[in-house]
Amino acid sequence: MRVTRPEAARRAVYGGLDVIEVPGEPSASTVICLHGYGANAADLAPLAVDLKLGAPARWIFPDAPAELEYGGIFNSRAWFPIDMAELERAQRLGGHRDFAAFRPEGLTEARKAVRALIDALGVSWDKVIVGGFSQGSMVALDLCLHEQAPPQGLFLLSGNLVDEKNVRDRSKRLASMSFFQSHGKQDPVLSFEGARRLADVLREAGLKGELHPFDGGHALPPDIVMDLGRYLTSIQSPG
Repeated sequence: MRVTRPEAARRAVYGGLDVIEVPGEPSASTVICLHGYGANAADLAPLAVDLKLGAPARWIFPDAPAELEYGGIFNSRAWFPIDMAELERAQRLGGHRDFAAFRPEGLTEARKAVRALIDALGVSWDKVIVGGFSQGSMVALDLCLHEQAPPQGLFLLSGNLVDEKNVRDRSKRLASMSFFQSHGKQDPVLSFEGARRLADVLREAGLKGELHPFDGGHALPPDIVMDLGRYLTSIQSPG
C-alpha cells in the first residue's frame, strides 16, 4: 500500500488512546480502523485517502495500548499479547495456530479500550463502521459481539475465528448487519481455513457478507482495498 499523508490528518487522544484522526462531516459515518500486531495507527491511515467514498467519513486510526519491542520497529504496538514462540513453531511445521478453541488473554481489555474510545468520540454506535487488520479485526469483531445492537458496518481484513463459542453465542445479535471480510489464500500467519470458518459462522447467524479471497499472504492488496471501498460506500451515512 502506498503511504499517503492526508493533509487534514491530526493527532489526538480519545478515551486514553492516541489516534490519527481525519475529520469528516459531522453527519457522516465514523470509520474506526484497528491496526494489526506489531504495527501502529499510521499503518492503515492511508486508507482515508486511498478510499474514495461516496460521502466524507470521519476516520479514526488508534494506536493499540501496548508497546512492543518488535524487530526494532519504532512505536510497534499490540492490542493483546501473542505467544510468538508458539506461532513461529506452527509456521516451522508448515501449519497455523488455531485460535478458535480459546479466548486470548487481553482481548477483553482491548475491546473495552476501543469502547472507551468510541464513548470519548461522542458518536452514535449506529453511525460507526468498525474494523481492522489481523489482530485488529479480532478486537473489532469482539467489540460488536458485546454491544446490544449492531454498528453500521464491520470489516475484517486478514483475521481469523477466535473464541468460537463466544462468536456463536453472541453473533445472532448482529443478524441485521452486513460485513466485509478478506483473506490471502497463502497467508502464513493466520490460516485461510480459519477465515473461511469465521465467515461461515457469521453467515449462519444471519449476517450478510462474504469472504473476499485473494492470491497472496498476510496483506491488504490494492484489489481488496477497492472492494473495501465499495462496501463502505454502500453502507455509509451521507455527509
